[in-house]
Amino acid sequence: SIPSLGHPVLEQRTPPIVMGSAITFGAIAATTLTSTGATVITGDCGTCPGTGITGFGAGAGVCTGSIDAGNTAACNAEADCLTAYNDAAAKVNTNTLTATDLGGLTLDPGVYIFPTSNAALSTTLTLNGTSNANGQFIFQIATTFSASATTSQVVLIGGAQACNVYFIVGSSAT
Repeated sequence: SIPSLGHPVLEQRTPPIVMGSAITFGAIAATTLTSTGATVITGDCGTCPGTGITGFGAGAGVCTGSIDAGNTAACNAEADCLTAYNDAAAKVNTNTLTATDLGGLTLDPGVYIFPTSNAALSTTLTLNGTSNANGQFIFQIATTFSASATTSQVVLIGGAQACNVYFIVGSSAT
């Protein structure tokens, strides 16, 4: 007989989502990127092939990186992001959430899907990497995602990393 070399920690790992040139972007969109308030996006912000970027600047939303509208950097990042999006959207869900609001939840790494087509974040979502600091948190949302409340935030604990958090939104995120 052949011995099994399986290890529980190795078996729980999902192949990483590869972001390519989109890795420096906090937000990238195909047509329009709009801030409607005190949005803070860490990283570059861009659109391609569209060029509409509004609501950033004095007294409005903040983009900590460069703002790229329809240029080569944005177009390359949008193409790489689309590839990563399709990869993350194809992951098999490991958890079905029974409520549409992520607020008040503490979650371990996994692929989360919603019983309805939309989702919201009204307060704090805590992502706990204690079981796997390299684990990914993938949220597959069929249509809309709203995190527009002033109390909306994602907190990472137990070694969870921002580079392993993905919200796969079908139509719009606010």
